[in-house]
Order: sequence, then structure tokens, then C-alpha cells
Amino acid sequence: MSKGYNNPIVPHALQMYFLNNVSIETAIRTHSNIYNFCKSQNVGSQYKQEFHTLNETKDALDIKVCQKTNRYYVSNSIGKLYKVKDSGGLEDLVAGFNVTLFNDFVHLKMSDYKVNYAYYISEANKIVRTMEPNQLSLPF
Repeated sequence: MSKGYNNPIVPHALQMYFLNNVSIETAIRTHSNIYNFCKSQNVGSQYKQEFHTLNETKDALDIKVCQKTNRYYVSNSIGKLYKVKDSGGLEDLVAGFNVTLFNDFVHLKMSDYKVNYAYYISEANKIVRTMEPNQLSLPF
């Protein structure tokens, strides 16, 4: 179990699915509170957090050293959040996905946040698959 705030949209979608017969995709795509897509993680003193983005105008990598606790969500923007060991090793906090830092609230329309809905739908469906047995079909 991870520490911190961990995308409450997933349990919300599961509740809507199991109790109200609403599809996972509908529950996630129609949700309008950006905070429910957020994750947060506090890193220990032996680590720091860095946010890496590609600066297309300079054709270079911008690296921002972040505070110890950061709020972020998985998005379709270009940015990665890493936990960096004092020895220099990088650990991607959401391996294979881009994120947007969200430490300061910015009021936008949900479509402007560029949320990666597919990520959250996949996370919820992983849990559904563990709770619902797969039905095998027989060919006729």
C-alpha cells in the first residue's frame, strides 16, 4: 500500500460500477473534480524529487527540483516526476506515464487539464478483474 493521496477517482469509479451499474469509463470520464485524479507522495530525507520536462524551444531538458511532498496527476502533457537518490539513481513515480504537477490549484475546465483518462480506467479495471471471474467461452 502506498503512502499519501492516491487518485480517489479509482475507488469512486469502482463504487459507481458495483453499486450503480455505471461503466468504469463513464464514471471516470464524466467526473469533474480534478483533485480526485491526484496522487501525492512524500519522499524520505535520502531523496529529492525532480520534475523533468522537455523545453522544445531550447531543444533541452528542463529539470525542476521540487519540494519533498508533491501533488500530481497522470496527464497527456510532457512531464515526468522522479524520486532521486543521493547517489544519483532515478525512480519514475508513475513508470511509463507523464504527469502534471498540481501543488497549486489552477481552475480550468476538465478538458484543459489534459488528464490521461486511459490510465485511471486501466487502474480501475485491474481491480475489477480481480473481483469478477473471467467467463470462458466455448467455441461452437
